[in-house]
Amino acid sequence: MKIAFVVHTAYPEFIGGREHHIHHLAAELAKSNEVYVIAGGSADPAGTEKINGYHLIRLPMLSIRVSRNPLQIYRIVRGVYKTLCSIDPDIIHAFEYGSNTTDIAYMYVMFKSKPLVLTVYLRISPLGPIWLVPEGTFVIV
Repeated sequence: MKIAFVVHTAYPEFIGGREHHIHHLAAELAKSNEVYVIAGGSADPAGTEKINGYHLIRLPMLSIRVSRNPLQIYRIVRGVYKTLCSIDPDIIHAFEYGSNTTDIAYMYVMFKSKPLVLTVYLRISPLGPIWLVPEGTFVIV
């Protein structure tokens, strides 16, 4: 099975909790699947490498500071949709609401009728998710 993780930053360039979670999950799934991690990177030029059995695809990323807090950065990753089309994964796993990469993954699964797994690292409001997800989407909170 081809699995694509779509996220705005990835290990080893970024070393946060989400990045480690994706790295370990991708490495474990790569033992019996073809796994791709599609992420933005500050490394220039962007490229592809194999890490612990999975393919890490770094795409050009534009970081926009949205406040004076240096941790509040909105990242736009270019080429995610085109990369998903070229890989043609069987399932897509996206991370977080409101990120550029999740929005593009959502658009891809809607057009291509693919299953989507969405991991959210925050509590969802009792009123429901921030935006609607496709029928059959598995949301991990």
